Order: sequence, then structure tokens, then C-alpha cells
Amino acid sequence: MCIRDRVSTQSTGAFPMNCLLFVFFAILPATIFATDILLKPLSATSGLPEVGMVLVQGAGIKPEAYQSIAIEFQNALSDYYALWVGIPEFPGDVAEPVVLDDGIERMLDTMYKAGFDSDSPLVMAGHSLGGAMVQTWTDSHAKNVTAQILMGSFLTRVYKTDYVFSYSVPTLTIGGELDGLARATRIAEAYYTQILDPYQDQSSGEANFPVTIILGVSHMQFADGDPPNLVLKRDLLPEVSYEQAHKLIAADAAVFLRTRLNSSDADARNTLSSRLQQTRTFINPILDAFQLEGYHNFRPPCLCQNDTCDPAPNCTAGCPWTNQISQPTMGSGLNGLTINNRDSFHDVWETQPTVHLPKINNSCKSPTGCVLSTTTITQGVYHTGEDLEIWKIHFDDKLLDTGFFPITAVELRTKMSSRQNIYAHAGVQNPNFDQLDGGDVRCGEINQKALDYANTHVGSDTLNRFKQYGQPYTIAKDIDVCPAGPCWIWKELQYDETESGDAVQIGSPQFSTATDYPIPSAAGYHYCKVLSPARAVEWMYVDGLRENYSLNSTNTNKVFIQGNVRIA
Repeated sequence: MCIRDRVSTQSTGAFPMNCLLFVFFAILPATIFATDILLKPLSATSGLPEVGMVLVQGAGIKPEAYQSIAIEFQNALSDYYALWVGIPEFPGDVAEPVVLDDGIERMLDTMYKAGFDSDSPLVMAGHSLGGAMVQTWTDSHAKNVTAQILMGSFLTRVYKTDYVFSYSVPTLTIGGELDGLARATRIAEAYYTQILDPYQDQSSGEANFPVTIILGVSHMQFADGDPPNLVLKRDLLPEVSYEQAHKLIAADAAVFLRTRLNSSDADARNTLSSRLQQTRTFINPILDAFQLEGYHNFRPPCLCQNDTCDPAPNCTAGCPWTNQISQPTMGSGLNGLTINNRDSFHDVWETQPTVHLPKINNSCKSPTGCVLSTTTITQGVYHTGEDLEIWKIHFDDKLLDTGFFPITAVELRTKMSSRQNIYAHAGVQNPNFDQLDGGDVRCGEINQKALDYANTHVGSDTLNRFKQYGQPYTIAKDIDVCPAGPCWIWKELQYDETESGDAVQIGSPQFSTATDYPIPSAAGYHYCKVLSPARAVEWMYVDGLRENYSLNSTNTNKVFIQGNVRIA
């Protein structure tokens, strides 16, 4: 492809005096020979209002990899606006904070010298790490920026205060269904945060911070060419061509920009509204599962001082999955018995002001017509960091927000009343503990229901893809631990790949006590590490596809890409 109006710029960059010299000299050569790309407006758009865009590259992806999609942006707006696009190159092709300002300012200076009017609207855009970095620049230059487009990236949780979202510049977030790095589940969270959250004005969120997901599109399809190593290792297989992907991405970007540049453009507003509805339909199964988990990035757990937490608008009292599934399943098997459970989120190791324990608040003479009122304790555990290969730094920070890792709970630590205890309170005479709570299966029964939920609630295309290419979860026997709380607390839910690699077995550490346990205050409990339905759903959308449906798949019979990672 010919490069139209390609402009090379050279700069030594600008570094604070306190930067280490070795960092300066390490990046200096790459900066000197940085090659920025400038695409002037299409000739057919001469005379139309001008708009400028600066597009920040993803890590390890050359600026020229964005030329095709930049041209599609120009084409998509060509009936309305004349679009300039500048794509700066950063040292090492990584838009790190220390060089971000210099690169953007250098690109803008080049655009102005080439004829772009500095009074014309400016749009910032970024892909992947470039999107994560450019949003900080945009926020600090809000008065100079009309709109922003994030591709394969999203506005991070830094812009939430007390779980209320706020950002200074209207921003479109575009995700790919098969993005293996900025996962679709994290894009779904962005949709909820920016549009659906009860604290947000939905109509304002739809207009100013819309979120769309494009079906069949992978992370690399926001650019072009050969993927860098990290993308090659993590991205999923695309199901549309790069040309199709670029047109779809540009179409979403164009209608958003039209709404920002002309508030009277009713056609653009209607098209954007339709895309939002399509995206909502796609993400509904994800959001529903998040709600069942009591997802902590929607609302934090209340962690009240009492055993039982009351609902509050700014926090989540307890885990809906525990109420609806976990404790009722643990106490199941009696006809006519109903269990009304009220769960509360607590740190399960907490001893002050009290040790939080499950309770049964009433009893019946027989199971028929019996309604037991129970309370339980749940703690959602989230893993947010591992070896992040871009920087080779080990992260374990709750603020890490890349979309790179699973965002759902790795386990729900759940303290429940045992089946024996439930049966005794339901009027069953002398229920047998070994028969009812032994056999290492009770926690597994609950976890099987998480798998059943995922299989019956994900979208049909997602389900069919996963059935054909996914690496399924299966339920193993429960894992006995020593008869003490700490043994159960610190033994994690096990995710063990089978020797053949055809499945991942889920094993729940369990700790249970009979109703005649020598320590009365610890009697009649059954503790489980519960698989979150949201984790089961996220596995089917993203991580469970990596083995057989990713760029790095070792199963060559299931690789549907050719040449420079394009669908034939």
C-alpha cells in the first residue's frame, strides 16, 4: 500500500533532569530516528470542515500498522469532515509516560506546519497500551480536545471515585469480541460503569461515553500486519477479515464523532443508539453473571461490623449467588423445604469485632412447608496481577487495570450451614453427618451449578464456539483440609489442567463439622471454595479459548489464519 503524505520527524525528546542517565541513553537512539506518519485529508473532502486526530500506537506495533485503519476513518467521515490523522512513533514503539507528551506535541507541531488549523477540533485516539496512556494526556488537556476514541482499551478505574465514574472528555470505547488482551468482559464492565450504573445518567452516558463491541474482532485487528510477541501469545483468532474489521471500527468511530461535532446529526445519534443496543444484547449474559457474583468493581463489599450487612446504595451487602444457589444447594434434598438465605460479605479470617459465622435462625417440626431462615458469609477473592510481560515487572496490585487478566473472582470463600444442620432444623430426626456432608461432593455440586449456569446463559455464538474449541472446566472431588479455619482459608480453589490438556479440573477445598462437634461454636458448618458463575462465564468468552482458538494455539488443525495474521 502506498503511504500518502508520509512525513518523517526527528526529535531528541524532552526528559526531566532527574531521569536516570541509562534510561536516557537507552531510549535516545530510538527517539532520534522516530518516524511519525501524517495522513492529510482525502482530496475528495476539500472544502469540508477539518478535524484532526492523533492516534497513539499500541506497544510494539509500528505506526505504519495503523495506516489502513486511519484511511478507513477518513473514508467513514468523508461525506461530512476532512480528517487529518497523525500517528507518532515512540521510542521502542512503546508510548510510556516519560515520552508521551513529547511525542504527541511533536506530532501536533508537524500537523500544524503541514496546514492543519490549530483552531479545528482535535480528536485523540489510542490502541491497546496507547489507549491506556493517551487518556491521561487527554484528561490533562481537556480544554483542547473535542473527543477521544479508545480501541482495544478503555477508561481505567482511576476515573472512579467512591465507585462513581467521572471523566473530562467525551470518549468512545471500542472493544473486540475476540480481543485476547483487552478482554470483552472488561469492556462490558466499562459499559456498566459509564452507562448503566445507577449513579450515572444513562442518556448522558450513552451520548458522552458510549461503549461498543464489534463481533468477531480480535486485538490485533485494530491495527495491521505482524503482531508483537505479547499479542501473538495472548490474542484470540479473528472471525472477520482485517478489511472488514477496519470498516466496522471506523463506522463506530465516525458516528460517534459526528454526534460530537454536530449535535443536530440525528442520523448519527440513531445509528450510535442502535450500536449501543447491539452491544448491550451481547454483554447482558456477562453483566448478569457479574451481578450474581456481587462483582466488587460494580460496588465494593459493605464489610459491615455486624454479622449480617444491610443493603446500601454505595456497597454490596452479600453475594447473590450464595443466596440463590450455594446455601440452598448445600441444604437440598428434602421435599417441601425452602431456604431463605441472607448472605453478607466479610473477610473470612476476621476475628474482630467478631468471628463471622453462618446461622440458622429458626426450626420446623417437619420439612413439609418448612421455610428456614439462614445467614451465610462470603468473601470474593480477586487476583489482579502476575508477570506482565511488557515491563517484566511482577504486579499484585488491586489498582492494576489492563484487561489482560481475568477480572472475576478466582473464588468465593463461602461459610454455610451443613446439610446435616439444615436437615436437623427442618425436623429430620438424627440426620447422619457422614451421609449428608461426607463423600467430598457437596462443594462440587455447587460448583457444577456455576458451570450449568454459564452453559445456559452465555450467547449462542459464544456457546457454539466454546463447545467446538474451548477447554472446558470439569468438577473434581472436594479437597479435605485440616480441621481448622486457616487451613481452609489459605487453600485456594484448584484449577488443574488435565495431563492431556483437554480440560481444567476445579477442586474445592472443604471444611465441615458435625452438629455434635466438640466445640459447639464451630458445630454444624460446611465451608466451600465456590466457583463464581462470573468466572465460569468469563472462561467461556476469553480464557477457555486460548488453548485451541488463539494465535498461539498449538493445535494447527484449528488455526484459521494465513500470512500476516489475516483471515483468508
